[in-house]
Amino acid sequence: MSMSRMRTMPRETFACLFFFTSFLIEVRRFSSPKAASEEFGPQHLRGQNFRPHNNFISSQIFHGNLQFTRWDFVVLGLGRFSGIPNIPSFPPGKRPETFHGEVIHSMDYAAMDYKLAAKCIKGKRIVVVVLQKSALDIAMECSTANGVELPCTVLYKSERWGVPNYLPWGVPLAYLYLNRFSELLVHKPGEGFLLSSLATILSRLRWVFSKFVESYIKWKLPLAKLGMVPKHSFHKEFSSCLTSTVPKNFYDRVEEGSILPKKTQNISFCEEGIMVDDEDSPLKTDLVILATGFRGDKKLRDIFASPTFQDCMAGSPEARVPLYSLRILTSYIFKP
Repeated sequence: MSMSRMRTMPRETFACLFFFTSFLIEVRRFSSPKAASEEFGPQHLRGQNFRPHNNFISSQIFHGNLQFTRWDFVVLGLGRFSGIPNIPSFPPGKRPETFHGEVIHSMDYAAMDYKLAAKCIKGKRIVVVVLQKSALDIAMECSTANGVELPCTVLYKSERWGVPNYLPWGVPLAYLYLNRFSELLVHKPGEGFLLSSLATILSRLRWVFSKFVESYIKWKLPLAKLGMVPKHSFHKEFSSCLTSTVPKNFYDRVEEGSILPKKTQNISFCEEGIMVDDEDSPLKTDLVILATGFRGDKKLRDIFASPTFQDCMAGSPEARVPLYSLRILTSYIFKP
């Protein structure tokens, strides 16, 4: 990106870029590292205090020697959906260590080469937890390896609007949801009166777009036949960045019996396998693959040396990371 382009970027965008510089060992908002020892905090990133011409001095340690380097800005692209697996919590006595079989995360399975992955799943009773993209792909590989003799069970809490392709009724999905106009259909944090009014007025059009896509998915996939039609709208799922592509022939495998979707609200481990809800007998299995996602919040939090920024990224385990759909809203992140 050219410097002339950078100068024309909005002030908030620059603030977001500077926000990520705090992952370095030390970042100071002064032209000299000896100018002050004030910690760089979120108060410096609010629009009224931000000045694009300010320089940042970062200190780094190389082979035991302290070096100071001047940066105009730093863009951090470490990837939120990798690195630290999200492992659900279970009550004492019902945790994975109770199980006499093997429990792995989808990250571990993806790290295997083809031969090792094939050996890992061949001839085993497998349970995959969660109904998202990784889980669907793994279930397909398991069904290919073991067929209907050893069907792969997929446990999920809620149904999903998986799309067979991104051309519902021949219309590119980007025309409906991935353009400037579609941004006016949704309410946003910190929006003004005009944007709020537009989103309210256009709510009917938002509903039409959602039903248009839903009708195509229900026509293309046997969701109603299998009792897997989601209760929420496609718009809600797409806005939450949870929409994924369904592998080809996935539901054909479901109908033939090599993949067994099973809805459940609670699971726990026992010696023989998994206890599902209040069922008396366990779901006997040899291998459990947790496709439960990643702790992107923890990964972001742990790279910051400053406790101030750690709290900004994830103040508590229940807090949501205020970054979504490639949009970074500084007024929302640092709202007092």
